[in-house]
Amino acid sequence: MLNRLTPAAEAAPAVDETVLLFRLAQRIADNRTVAGVHYPVDSAHGGLLGLSVALGFVAHCLGGGKDFPVPEFGARGDDWSGDFTLSKWVAALGVGTSTGWRQGSARVAEARAWSLLPQLWRAAVKEWGPGPEVPVA
Repeated sequence: MLNRLTPAAEAAPAVDETVLLFRLAQRIADNRTVAGVHYPVDSAHGGLLGLSVALGFVAHCLGGGKDFPVPEFGARGDDWSGDFTLSKWVAALGVGTSTGWRQGSARVAEARAWSLLPQLWRAAVKEWGPGPEVPVA
């Protein structure tokens, strides 16, 4: 998923479901800033928190341990300025670069104690299938 997030994600084809979800999140974040209930830094760091939790949860569902490292990010309240945009947020994540919030990788615990999550994950994949093929342009 992270490999699909590049600074050019805003211009990605409309068929990429991952980028479409992030575009929707950006639009919601923009609307909350316009409504005066959030600052752009709230959206940037809230997106980082949501992404980190989702990646950790998926790693647990897939079995955890050394085979499923999770990106580790580090951000501070004073490291964001200006408006919130998807391309600016992706650049701040530091995916594929040595700069930005990306600090390395962490490991999640093996799923032995979470035996129900991997079972549910496999059942969902079996029921829903691997998903549609994304055409390569």
